[in-house]
Formats: sequence, structure tokens, C-alpha cells
Amino acid sequence: MHQCLLRPASLSFQPSHQESPNATDATGRQDEQNQRATNISVMNELSLSSLTSLLARIDAMLAKDQEHKNRYGLDFNVFRLCGVDHYETKHSSILAALLDPKGTHGLGTAFLQSFLDKIPASEAIGRERLIASTDSRVQTEVPVDSDNENLGRVDILINDVANQWSIVIENKIFASEGANQIARYRRWLDTKQTNFTRYILFLTLDGHAPGTDNHQPLPESKVSVLRMSWKHDILSWLSECVRLAVERPFVRETLRQYINLVKQLTEGLTMSEELNREIVSLATKDYETFRGVVQLMRQKSAIFNTLADRVATKLKTHLGETNNAFWTWETRSSSDPFSKSDEFIFLRHVSSKLIVRIAPESIQEIKKVYVGMKREDCLMDDSQVMRIREGLIHEYGWEWKGNTDWVCWKYLPNDCSWWNGDFFLDWLAGDRRNVLSTIENTLDEINTTIASMNTAGQVVSI
Repeated sequence: MHQCLLRPASLSFQPSHQESPNATDATGRQDEQNQRATNISVMNELSLSSLTSLLARIDAMLAKDQEHKNRYGLDFNVFRLCGVDHYETKHSSILAALLDPKGTHGLGTAFLQSFLDKIPASEAIGRERLIASTDSRVQTEVPVDSDNENLGRVDILINDVANQWSIVIENKIFASEGANQIARYRRWLDTKQTNFTRYILFLTLDGHAPGTDNHQPLPESKVSVLRMSWKHDILSWLSECVRLAVERPFVRETLRQYINLVKQLTEGLTMSEELNREIVSLATKDYETFRGVVQLMRQKSAIFNTLADRVATKLKTHLGETNNAFWTWETRSSSDPFSKSDEFIFLRHVSSKLIVRIAPESIQEIKKVYVGMKREDCLMDDSQVMRIREGLIHEYGWEWKGNTDWVCWKYLPNDCSWWNGDFFLDWLAGDRRNVLSTIENTLDEINTTIASMNTAGQVVSI
């Protein structure tokens, strides 16, 4: 008897023609690719819809947050009104006033002791706890010399004779180190109070180490170089100072305003911590929303570059219309050693032939816009350059740290200087912070300085 294997009717298949295995596989792969493309398209639409909804909710939250700030005056900051901004000497003066046991804060050694307790242990050796006393002396801009050689000025010097320790604080906000600056200060400390415990605290926004040439240990040097950051160490210390000043409302509230300024310097923060948490919670609430956020984050550089091009075009148009008698535009190739980014804008002063560069300078992860003047191929002599530099520094607060390539430079005020999202938001809203006029006024300072030299008979044109 023969047994028949019956195929269920639902599975019966009678092909009308014979297909090769290769053709079947190719068709299957194509169907799979089509389905994958369809799925990706649907997911992208979902992500875009979720992202659009997220951005709308964030916009509403920001508007509510700004209304809250306006209601309670939370954006008011006396330090910003007084122009403290990023200027190192002003911040050094504020730190010194808080560290001084005889300071007007009236808390004696409390602030200083709290600061000493936050100094990190030496990378080479351990550290005993330093004790503050009412005799601790705090000074700023102290000239140092060794064997009649001028070694510069230390930002802050703290001496405690009773407890035999000495600390130099080298405060760096945005400026770079001078040549062998830390090494020079170590040489000086090595000759002073040799029985003291001595430290150099290298204080920067993010706590990075001094340059390689500055960080090499000197032979038999007993001066330790330690790193501290504004972002973590100083903010933590200032918060502790607020707690210590709880019964002194004037001191306490002044410290809170200073903390807000430091946060803007280190993080560019303009939102409350509560609002930050709410935005993070919204952005990560489900797969579709977070996928859209990730895609947006991947396009961050392209978005910023597009906005930067718009800023540069607008700036060139504005300056071309108002300053064409004083400035000519310089074209820089990508191989130019000073052209690190397409965001740079170069002008040449018609009279003096000096080059002016307008650019965002990257200090670790923070960028701040400056106007800087370089000699390059200018044929001016050193005395003429020095007179221009002195005029800009003394009359308008420009800066110079001994860099031979630069005449001097000036960072724009914080209100219009941060090269970040807030900067571009203001541009999209019509340049609410008046970056164009601020840059124009800064360039006019150069014009005025050079014109005054020509009037005095100190001709700088070539």
C-alpha cells in the first residue's frame, strides 16, 4: 500500500513558472531593503514630530522661566553692571577680598580656612592641612624679582608667618600663560622663606595643567604646583562661603550674585537647575523623542557653522558700509597658519597696515569672541607699535601679555561675546545684544588711537 503525504490546501503552491534560487534571493533582499527604508522613513517622521513637540514645550518653558526671572529680578547682577566680566585682575581682587582675614566681610579666617581646605593634595607628595590665622596677609599684583631680574607679577600672594606657609595664586580666566611663567614664580619662591610650605595654585576655568614648559620641576625645587578650577573648586568654595555667611545677608547675597557670574563664565548657564532637569526629563522620556534629540546633536557642528557664516556675512556687510575708509578685507587661504577656522574675519587697517582679526577663541570647551591686532607684514617700527599698544591699553582697556606676534587684543563684553547657542539666538532675533555696534566701537578705538598719534606728529602710516 502506498501512503500519500497530503499538503494542506492553504499551503499548496503551484508556480506558474520556475524561478531560480538566485532570483528569489534577490527579490527577497530587495523587499527587505524596501521595508527597512519604509521603517526608517516612518521612524524619522515620528522622531521629527516628537522633536517638534519637544522644542515647542521647551520654548514655552523658557518663556515661563524668563517671566519668573523678570518678576523677581534674577538677571540683575551688580558684578556684570560694574564690568567684572572675564577680567582677571578684577576677579583676583574679589578673591583676595574674600580670602583676607581682615576683610570687610567680617568673618575673620572662615573664608580663608575653607579655601585652604579645598586645595588638592600635591601630585608628588602628600599635604598637611594648612591653618589660617588672623595674621595671614593677602596681596594682589605683587612684583617678584630674583637677582635683580624682573620675573613678573603674581596675581595673589598669601603669606602666613605664624603657620609658616606661602601660596601664590596664578589666576587665568581666558588669557594664556606667559613664557615660562610658572617656572619663573617657582624660582622666586625657592629663594623666599625656605622653611615655609610653599605652593603655586594654577587656577583656570576648567582646572587644566600649565603648559609643558611651565610644568617641568625645577632642580631641587620644593615648591609644589597644584591645579584648581573655577568650575568646580572655586564654585564649591563660594557655595561654602554662602553657608558661612548665613547670618550676614549683605555678604551672603553678594556671594550669590558672584556665583551666578562665575557660572556664566564656566558654563554659560542662563537657566535654573530646575529648568535644566525638566528639559533633560522631556528629552529622554521616550524612544522617538530621544532619537530626534540624538539626530539634532549630531548636526550641532553643521548648525553652528551655518549660523557662523550668517554672522560673518552680516558683519562684513555692516563694516563695509560704515568703515570702508579705514578697513580693507583680507582673504585668507586654508593653509594660512593663523586661519584655523572659516569663522575668522580679517581686516587690514588702511593707514597703519596692521591686521585685525575678529574670531572666537577656544579656551578648552568655551569660546569667547575677541578683536585682536597683529603686526604680520606691517613695516611699522617697534616704537610705533608700542605707542598704539599703550594707547589702547590705557584708554580702552585692551590687553597684552608679552606676546611678540600680537600688538594687543580685547575680548568683547560677556553680553555679546559667548560663541554659543545664546549668541546665535540673539542674532536670529535681530542682534539684540548689539554685537555689530560693539565690534564697530572696538574698531573705532583703533582708529581714534592711530588718528591721535598722527595729530601729535607720530605718523604711523607707511
